[in-house]
Amino acid sequence: MIAAVTTVILALAFFLDPTQANWLPTCPVHQMTGLYCPGCGSTRALHCLLHGKLALALHFNPLTVTAPLLLGAMAVAPRTTWRPAVGWVVLAIAVLFGILRNIPLEVFQVLRP
Repeated sequence: MIAAVTTVILALAFFLDPTQANWLPTCPVHQMTGLYCPGCGSTRALHCLLHGKLALALHFNPLTVTAPLLLGAMAVAPRTTWRPAVGWVVLAIAVLFGILRNIPLEVFQVLRP
């Protein structure tokens, strides 16, 4: 069942260009606050990744591109290395990414979608 749902989601992300689909919902965090959440740009990044456009995917959301690498590393690591701290580190990375992409300095502009 999970594989079927994942396949459908990936197929939709491949065939439907989020930059052209005006029916997709906008990020509620960005809509209400004007701030970019850690997930802003993820749909566009996933679409670009599925089409092999790595640089463009990194532009839309670097966290979306690197998260599968982290999850893959965790999947092949022995279960004995999984500690509760890993979850906290992943959460801290996402929060830090969300903060950095909203700092109004030119150096952090590359983190915005």
